[in-house]
Amino acid sequence: AYGRPEAVAQILRTWMNEENGLRNAAAIIRSMGLETASSLMKAVPSEVRNKVFSYYGNASDWKMDEEVIALEKFNNGLLAQKIQAMMGPEAGDEEYFGFLKKMNDYQIYLMVKDEEPPVIALLLAHIPADRASKLLSQFEEKKKTRLAVELGNLNSVDVNILNAITKRLAERSLHIPKLNFTPG
Repeated sequence: AYGRPEAVAQILRTWMNEENGLRNAAAIIRSMGLETASSLMKAVPSEVRNKVFSYYGNASDWKMDEEVIALEKFNNGLLAQKIQAMMGPEAGDEEYFGFLKKMNDYQIYLMVKDEEPPVIALLLAHIPADRASKLLSQFEEKKKTRLAVELGNLNSVDVNILNAITKRLAERSLHIPKLNFTPG
């Protein structure tokens, strides 16, 4: 959150339109403390920030689980924004799987090795040919054959399915190790 003040601002702006959004924002201040919350909210527009801090100063009857729920919601908001940024262009644009640009070939393999051939074929069809061939070469012969058949049968895919697969793989990519090694 410290490195992404615009993400914090976006989350709080969204919360202001929700029923308990103001109370959730105040619960964040309560759980993090005034100093930490103030530094996190440096990119939040002043009218929103003032509203949140005013509510925080006047609120009472706090329940312990409110802070936990607000922190979880805040964390989920940050994670959702990170996934969205990794996914690349919005639906309807020509490029999907934009998050793969930040991954090396072995990381991509680790992410998709247990996926069904239609999903892997869809991914292969949306990445540059040199990366697709490197990825394909890492599979055993039997799976390579199935992937080749799937690629050959791939004509068109519903945009909603493509978006769902992209989102699921983007979420999965967050759990792949960084693997920052150099050849030795």
